[in-house]
Amino acid sequence: MRMIQSKASFPTRLRVAAYARVSSSTDTAYGSLSEQTEYYERKIRSNPQWSFAGVFHDQGISGTVKGARKGFLSLLEQADRGNIDIILTKSISRFARNTVDLLETVRHLKDIGVSVRFERENIDTSGMEGELLLTLLAGFAEAEAESASEARLWSVRKRYEKGISCHGHPPYGYRWNGPVLTVFQEEAEVVKRIFRMYLDGSGTDRIASILNSEGIRKRNGTMFHSSEIRYILTNEAYIGDMILQKKFTVRGKKRATVINDGQLPKYHIEDDHEAIVDKGTFAAVQTEIERRASFGRGNLASIHVPHSVLTGRITCAECGRKYVRNGSNNGYWVCATKIQHGSKACGAGNISDKAMRGALADILGGTPDELIASKDARVVMKGSSAIITLSDGSGYIVWFTKKTGTVTTWEIERL
Repeated sequence: MRMIQSKASFPTRLRVAAYARVSSSTDTAYGSLSEQTEYYERKIRSNPQWSFAGVFHDQGISGTVKGARKGFLSLLEQADRGNIDIILTKSISRFARNTVDLLETVRHLKDIGVSVRFERENIDTSGMEGELLLTLLAGFAEAEAESASEARLWSVRKRYEKGISCHGHPPYGYRWNGPVLTVFQEEAEVVKRIFRMYLDGSGTDRIASILNSEGIRKRNGTMFHSSEIRYILTNEAYIGDMILQKKFTVRGKKRATVINDGQLPKYHIEDDHEAIVDKGTFAAVQTEIERRASFGRGNLASIHVPHSVLTGRITCAECGRKYVRNGSNNGYWVCATKIQHGSKACGAGNISDKAMRGALADILGGTPDELIASKDARVVMKGSSAIITLSDGSGYIVWFTKKTGTVTTWEIERL
């Protein structure tokens, strides 16, 4: 009988990965991350019972925000695919600072046969005592993160009180030069043009459309939108001022940034940096925004509103909104509701600028803009007729009749 000698069986090596995270994106933090990565790779490769499954990392990302950590999510994905047996990490705070997320993640990994080893706390989640210790220590880690967040917030607010800005994204037209906002000339010329176009009668939609059609783009290469034009028009940074703490973060498991409507103090710093737009132009734009908004429901800042002495003086009797001149030369006055929502929303008639001025000329004895303004002429349009009142208390009713083509005639009766 011949004896067959069995082959020696070698134990399967455990697939081991590591996770590292630094919450800052500075050069110092990058060095720390690089050192952690090298450390874990050496540690895993030097153990003959382990097989290197990679080092996953995140930089400049808070541990409280699980969904934002791409490296962490990639690690979990590999674990779900069955490619990892053990995960090494420096501490609980590096892995997660939210107790609920931490325990959910650890329990999920345990269910699929993956253990986590926390070096600083000397915890291995493969045993029951590991999860108990983990629950207690995670609570401390979360409290520590909240305390650190409070300390950073206190520091930021103290800087605000002293009039010191905390660097955020510079407004379009500026760049940070150390702690100082400096003008970026190419973008600054676009900003100046936006203010000019708005005062010339263009709305935010039209301004955005013009810039996009000319190939002018935002800093990130995307096209302008109406809301961004309005933000530029209302941003006090362009006159050299800064308002600090216009927004603040509501903390919790899910954080949110909200507009500061008086919940916290704001800090106004005048002449903080070089202006792109003079204060007179900026003030004129704010007045014009309010004037267009006064036309009624909604906000006409987004549409083309050519300025005229009659702007804001003609009211629709049907819906109560103001008439807007549609077209600068020989244009027509049209109800704002009709422009925005169509004739089904308001069936008020249109009236040509030429006819309205002609009727006012007959009433006032001339139609220079100064005369219309000094008499404070006010018009209420109803169908094809208008009631015109003046500052001296006198009133007139005008019946407009449209003839062939663009010719309109009128009859006037004093009230």
